[in-house]
Amino acid sequence: MEGWTGDLVRQPAQGIQITKWWEKELAQLPKKTRKLKAALMTYAAWNIWKERNRQVFNQKYGTPQEVLQEVKRKVNDRKQPCGGQSYRSCLMFKFVFLELEFISFYVISNL
Repeated sequence: MEGWTGDLVRQPAQGIQITKWWEKELAQLPKKTRKLKAALMTYAAWNIWKERNRQVFNQKYGTPQEVLQEVKRKVNDRKQPCGGQSYRSCLMFKFVFLELEFISFYVISNL
């Protein structure tokens, strides 16, 4: 994900709590950049969660590369209805949808 996002989203350090990493990654960024980064992180987290569920419930195992490809596909899917705008501007436009997905993710992860 680091290469694809131009180091905008980086892998968390070993042993750091995910909430601390999330807050640190988004702290002190301009609003538009923070929203873009949060959207990308949300897509990554959501697809990691979905992969976890495939493994636990369906005994199907994907690779990290396949999960990243799914993240890229989802971002591209959001870009299409925006008339081919850059993924940055399109994701800003679609951020409300992402917030709903994140809330869903949060609720599911706390079941």
